[in-house]
Amino acid sequence: MSAMTARTNRQLEVAFVVAPGAELVDIAGPWGVFEYTTSPTTGRSPFALSVVAETADPLKLSGGMRVVPGHTFTNCRTPGIVVVPAIGVEFSDGLLDWLRASHGHASVTMSVCNGAFALAAAGLLDGRTATCHHGSYRLMQSLYPTVTIERGVRWVDHGDIATAGGLTSGTDLALRIVDRLFGADAAALAASQLEYFGEGWRDPTVNAEFATDPVPPPGLALDPVCGMAVNPAAAVSVAYSGSDHAFCCDWCRDTFLATPERFTA
Repeated sequence: MSAMTARTNRQLEVAFVVAPGAELVDIAGPWGVFEYTTSPTTGRSPFALSVVAETADPLKLSGGMRVVPGHTFTNCRTPGIVVVPAIGVEFSDGLLDWLRASHGHASVTMSVCNGAFALAAAGLLDGRTATCHHGSYRLMQSLYPTVTIERGVRWVDHGDIATAGGLTSGTDLALRIVDRLFGADAAALAASQLEYFGEGWRDPTVNAEFATDPVPPPGLALDPVCGMAVNPAAAVSVAYSGSDHAFCCDWCRDTFLATPERFTA
């Protein structure tokens, strides 16, 4: 029996990490891909999907949907694939420890959107290239200077670690992983079953429009932390090194003030 046949004959555990406020789209896209992938030898999905969190308590995802995690970090089966959606920018020690430990056994640890922040906080992206939501390129590079951000790509795949851009980019990264594990025909069939016709899983450069910062409309300025266009007259503002900087919210201002040199270099 070949290694590929053996792999398709058993289900690979896929653990989706969740936390309060986790982005639903980041989860739903890859979940659908792995659910609808069909093994050529068994006729069923080669993936067993589960939701894992710090506790088994019900929690709200983005938009208010409630989920009940099936496993916790202490009783989760060893995953073959780990999927990390956007779950904020501050993380518990329990989450980071679990990510480090699970990565040591997984075939691939993948993030979607700003889930890359969790991988970076765990040290899993040190010395690597990565991507995230285009609105967070600046913040990611500033908070994690050991990570090189690739702008304008749908995904970055290093084999054991892979990161996707924002939201629906996770669908393409999941298809990319199916392609890598089981072949392009399996990935194309899953995309067809989902009636998904995007080509980003084949060509990550379809996000090229995000390679450069947008030019703000006349009279507006870019928040140096998140890149959002804001009205300087109405925004939270700070003077630093002879220049005025406008922010969309107090959090961006406070993040800037903590290490202003990172955002003005």
